[in-house]
Amino acid sequence: MTSDARFERLLADVLAEVAPSREPDRLVPEILRAARRVHRWPRWLALIKEPPMRVSSRVGVGSPTFRLVSVMAITLALLLAVGAAVVAGASLLPSPAPHVLPPYGPAANGAIIYEVGGDIYVADATGDNARPIVAGPERDAYPWFSHDGTKIAFGRGTDADLALMVANADGSDVHEVMRAIQSADFMPSDSQLVATRTIDGQLVISIVDVDGGNLHDLDIGDLRLAAGPGGVISPLGWAEPRPTDGQELVFTANPDKSSIDRGFYAIRPDGTGMRQIGDIRTGESQAAPYQVSMQDPVLSPDGKTVAYWSWEARAGGSPDTYLHVRDLDTGHDRQLDLYPFSDRGYGPHFSPDSRSLLFESHSATTPGDVQLVIAPADGSPPATPIGPSYKEERAFDFSPDGTKVFLTLSSPPGTTIIDLATGDFALTKQAIPTVPNWQRLAP
Repeated sequence: MTSDARFERLLADVLAEVAPSREPDRLVPEILRAARRVHRWPRWLALIKEPPMRVSSRVGVGSPTFRLVSVMAITLALLLAVGAAVVAGASLLPSPAPHVLPPYGPAANGAIIYEVGGDIYVADATGDNARPIVAGPERDAYPWFSHDGTKIAFGRGTDADLALMVANADGSDVHEVMRAIQSADFMPSDSQLVATRTIDGQLVISIVDVDGGNLHDLDIGDLRLAAGPGGVISPLGWAEPRPTDGQELVFTANPDKSSIDRGFYAIRPDGTGMRQIGDIRTGESQAAPYQVSMQDPVLSPDGKTVAYWSWEARAGGSPDTYLHVRDLDTGHDRQLDLYPFSDRGYGPHFSPDSRSLLFESHSATTPGDVQLVIAPADGSPPATPIGPSYKEERAFDFSPDGTKVFLTLSSPPGTTIIDLATGDFALTKQAIPTVPNWQRLAP
């Protein structure tokens, strides 16, 4: 029988032979994998869960309540500090840019500008508080505001030699831009104007800076700007920038210098890319010089269409006036169905949102008179009469916000403002005897 010492030596020898000489290859990965599955408790939670340490029957720093309150207080302090840092950082950032009024579309109603006795007046949006802003011995007329409402333009002198003038909205800094103009409009940027003017007896399209510098004329080849039969020009050399970016100018012209036909054309402000928009209109009626096609054209504020009216033959009857809307990209043209107004309409104006057309037609209440009518611009019904009946108007248009319409009459002279929501209408308290224009302001 072996002794204990001998047994221990034999056991040690056996264990030495079977024991591995180094750790297994997978030992370290297994340890790391197991460690990742065990998440350490945060120190603050471990402190809360520890049993409180009591000193002389008094709860010390190990108190769960004390520790919880301390942690919450520290957290709140950190949140307040972060908030203060954010506020301080924001104060160092530049202020947001002021709202920029887009050149087209609905806007707030600003002042009303018009001419009285050769001077330029402005009044409040209601027509009250009228006062002159450009006065003097010269005859000033036809004023209108720039798209952003910060400037005004107007004509000075006789219609045979009308100078284009520009000033600030308060009437300061009046200066001449060009002479012999027939029509003009601000470009969308309001830093330039497009105008038609007479040079050597011919109408040309010109672009000029608002300060009168950098004037250049566009070459439109053999086209003749909007001349009617017998040399009558109607309308007088119409050309306008296409909304909303003014990358094209749209105008009416005869295809050559001897033709009485008329078409819509477009050209880029740099004089390139001239194109015809849709078909040439001959106008079935030429009974009088003024009976020509494509009269009173107006571009929609969204830049998609142009509206106009033409004299056209009626089956079994005399020529009458018809409203049309033409797509500026495709040239597709459609005549509007204005039932129950015998399809007669003229002098179209788009609403600021481009959805409605305002125009004149037969009076719905007084035979022989005319009346303003509003209809959807897509030609769908209904066509709705608004305001009073009358014999002869001078001008009408929407307010910048599209909620009102002004109607200026020749006899009796004065301007009526029509509320489209209620249908109410009344003359302004102070008479506006000539064509007004409404200032656009940021909402």
